Amino acid sequence: ELQAETSHEKLEWIQLITAATRDAICQAGHSEKNQLRDAQRKSQQLQTNIMYKKEIHTQMRVLKQGWLDKKGYFVRAWRRRYFVLQMESVGKPKLNYFRSPDTSVPQGTIDLTKMKQLRVVDRTCRIEIALPNRLFELEAESEVEAHEWVTKIHFATKEKPDEY
Repeated sequence: ELQAETSHEKLEWIQLITAATRDAICQAGHSEKNQLRDAQRKSQQLQTNIMYKKEIHTQMRVLKQGWLDKKGYFVRAWRRRYFVLQMESVGKPKLNYFRSPDTSVPQGTIDLTKMKQLRVVDRTCRIEIALPNRLFELEAESEVEAHEWVTKIHFATKEKPDEY
């Protein structure tokens, strides 16, 4: 860990390290542009592999995934979470939510088999999922996206063995 007494000294350290890194890359026979492009490709492949492995590892069919805001149960603040709608088995959909897409351990799970009500609040992006003991409040980026989530959840809960 590097320490600098002033922000100017810190900036000098960063510039020196950046220049040394750039020189080392160029000396290795690759242009900076090619190295950056390769690193971006590897990063994209890694992100794709993480999502693919997560789906294969859990042996569940992913029906929909994406970012939604979720209102907390105890602390009633809105937090951004990555949601994944999956079929645990035929007729057993579940909605897991994560802090980020590359996290394998969910922050929580909404058991959709116990769902009593599902709706988009009129003229909003808000989704309500009512369970016997809790109301989950979610918010999408748009009203269209909220309706997409509700449609996917609805069909997941109605899926029969011959449709799988």
